[in-house]
Amino acid sequence: MVMEISLTLEYTEYGSLTDRLTAIEQAGLAAVNLGTSQIRHLLKSESRETVQLGEQIMRRYLVVDWVHAPFRVPVIYDSSKELYHLSMGALKNTIDIAAKLRAGTVIIHAMNQDFPDDIATKPYLDQLVESYSVLVSYAQEREVKVAVENIDEPYSFPILQTLFREVPWLSFCFDTGHAEKYQVWDKYIPYYIDKISALHIHDNHGEVDEHLIPGDGMIDFSDFFAGLEASGYRGYLGVECVQRVSDYPGDHQSLALLIRERMAGILASVKSTASMAWD
Repeated sequence: MVMEISLTLEYTEYGSLTDRLTAIEQAGLAAVNLGTSQIRHLLKSESRETVQLGEQIMRRYLVVDWVHAPFRVPVIYDSSKELYHLSMGALKNTIDIAAKLRAGTVIIHAMNQDFPDDIATKPYLDQLVESYSVLVSYAQEREVKVAVENIDEPYSFPILQTLFREVPWLSFCFDTGHAEKYQVWDKYIPYYIDKISALHIHDNHGEVDEHLIPGDGMIDFSDFFAGLEASGYRGYLGVECVQRVSDYPGDHQSLALLIRERMAGILASVKSTASMAWD
């Protein structure tokens, strides 16, 4: 496998941001991801803080795989709401931050915390197509990809189907935990694996979004990673384990090492299986 591992800076609440960057570097990981807490902070900070963060990341020979736009408040499915225009502005600012950090992808949710039950119908779908078309175009000018993520079902699937059909260059952030919780792997992977530009890799037991380290739940990651490799995916494997959710023991250093060791073991098993198949 040639794919390398990226890790969200939200993997732990121990240590400062600088401490976590150092722990990720020392664990031998290749890239970092910025979750919504970091992006909310940068959105309300002076632009020089984004520049300084980028310098810290580069000094450790790391890169930024993806950044996650805030999702609890933004409304991009209903232009009649005043919040719509504020949301689009904030999302463009998030794309600007991603460009300054040379991130590969910005992940933008189609739904917020208070989405209507009929969001998968018109006129919401038409508005989502328009919103994502604007955001994708804005991001392309800054050499950043925009990805939509599979989240709550049964809402996500019909929305993503429409968006992938109607919005050229929109990419996919595939969340393994959400796919397992809602048992929707077969709805996405056979059809949209070639659209993946970012990943949220975490495990669970099929009922709750536990954000566990791969191997501590029910997901067969060896099979999934083999499928990614066969599809030609050459991006990062973005681990989204979150200590405050999963309640793992240890600090920022020990947890980064544990995640790297666990992922390395799964990748080795994929490589071993592929070698046996060639034999």
